[in-house]
Amino acid sequence: TPFTVASKELLRACYNKAANLLSTGDFDGAITGFKTAADYEDAQDRLEEAYYQKGEALLEARDFDDGID
Repeated sequence: TPFTVASKELLRACYNKAANLLSTGDFDGAITGFKTAADYEDAQDRLEEAYYQKGEALLEARDFDDGID
């Protein structure tokens, strides 16, 4: 149905935007995008990767307070 196709296109757009944000270091934006695209391809794996990379960046910056979130 057209609705299903549009829904898949929306999930793909969210996933692609999240992947782009992750590659530029916008971890919070990537996390939001991968959560939105949760059922698309490997979005759940990429979500975990975004959380991990955010944690690594906060650890490197010694920003322990934001790492708790």
